[in-house]
Amino acid sequence: MTETLIHCACGKVEVALSGDPILTAACHCDDCQAGGAKIEALPGAWTVRDGSGGTYYALYRKDRHRVTRGGDLLRHDKLRVG
Repeated sequence: MTETLIHCACGKVEVALSGDPILTAACHCDDCQAGGAKIEALPGAWTVRDGSGGTYYALYRKDRHRVTRGGDLLRHDKLRVG
């Protein structure tokens, strides 16, 4: 099974992904549009929304991803739209 390493724009956080995602999509709900805008507003952030405001994401099984660097820098964030 192939392993893919992904990282944030600054390189401080890295995640290893094994195999292919279960699902990839661009979500256009209000929460995902607000979340995408919030991410894109961060200093040095990459574009995560498509031209119509949809936020791209990939879904992996829990046993197929692991944080390899910078896990202490991650935090949970919950949006409240409306």
